[in-house]
Amino acid sequence: FSLDRSGLVDSLPSILTGVEVTDSVLCCARECLLELEGPGVRYEPIFGNSFRQIVSEVLLLAAKARNIAEDSIVEVSKDCGENLSVFDRLLTIIAGSGTPVQNDSEIEEFRKSIQHLTQSLNLLSAVFDLQKPDISANKGKPGTGSIPGTPETVEKEGVRMLTPHGRWQVLQGLAKPDIRYEGDPDLLPIQQTEVTWLVRWLYKLSCRLNTRFGDQLQEVYHEAGVRGEVSRLLLQPPCRFNRLEKSVDGGAPRRVPSRHPPRISLR
Repeated sequence: FSLDRSGLVDSLPSILTGVEVTDSVLCCARECLLELEGPGVRYEPIFGNSFRQIVSEVLLLAAKARNIAEDSIVEVSKDCGENLSVFDRLLTIIAGSGTPVQNDSEIEEFRKSIQHLTQSLNLLSAVFDLQKPDISANKGKPGTGSIPGTPETVEKEGVRMLTPHGRWQVLQGLAKPDIRYEGDPDLLPIQQTEVTWLVRWLYKLSCRLNTRFGDQLQEVYHEAGVRGEVSRLLLQPPCRFNRLEKSVDGGAPRRVPSRHPPRISLR
């Protein structure tokens, strides 16, 4: 910690203006700071990865709170509608409102909470350049980027890719990426339960058969009779996948959409 004598007098309160700042005053200021913050204090940049991770967790809690408030509004509205008698419902219809009387004060408090939480989510995510969690759209299924345990991702070229902050989360062990093979299904990495030389030999044999009888396999596969039903049971169905194409100038590889027709797979 350092104190600049040149700008210290101007920044001090008016009661101390004109007082000579000596070394003893600087030492006392340092001792006061150490006493308040502790000897092992360590400053972190406010826009660094560590603090952005804390903000990301706060955003997740705020999104959960907003989701709970929205569900509470639905429950309160449902309870108020069920507790009304038939006579009260007739009165509300005759009065012209068309809807049952609800606990307006409680619902209004929930709506204010949702408004404040939404504004906080928008501002924090914009200031720290983070994705806004979307828990309501990911109920009951794993999400990417905004769900606990998954790194921050962004959609590029139809696929989810890690952001710089997401890569930092993975390297620090704060999140585990959803690793899935999205390449050629016929070139799926050989597993430990498979025989390496046999898998490679069967793949080469399948490629030769598909090259020689590819047109006939497609015709039989799309037939409507018994031959078509049997071929759809035995052959691999057509599929689409992304193939990585290396860049000549040393840049990042490019994803090229590809497809397989109905084919033989002996693996």
